[in-house]
Amino acid sequence: RVSTATLIGIGALGGQRIKVEASLRLGSAVSGPGCFTVSSDPSVAPTHCELRRDGAGYALVDFGSPAGSFINDRRVSGTARLADGDLVRLGDGTQLKFRLDD
Repeated sequence: RVSTATLIGIGALGGQRIKVEASLRLGSAVSGPGCFTVSSDPSVAPTHCELRRDGAGYALVDFGSPAGSFINDRRVSGTARLADGDLVRLGDGTQLKFRLDD
C-alpha cells in the first residue's frame, strides 16, 4: 500500500510542510485543492510540475518548464520516480525534501 507523502520546504520555503495525497500540482500560477503556489521564485513556471501517486509509489511529472524540475540535481525529462528523502528542485532555487509518511 502506498501511503501519503510530505514535501518539506528548504531555503526560501523553509519550515513549510505540504501534504501530498493522490496528486499535487506545483507552479507560480496554480490554485485550488491539490495545488501549491510558488510565488517567491521567478524561474518557476505557471504550471511547473506535478507529483502523482500510483500503485508503485510517487512520480514527478515535469510539464516542459523552461528552467526544469530536478530530483537530486538530475533534470527530469517527462516522468521520474520519487524515493523517500529525495531532494526536489524547481527551476533555479525552489527546493523541497520528499518524505513518505508512515
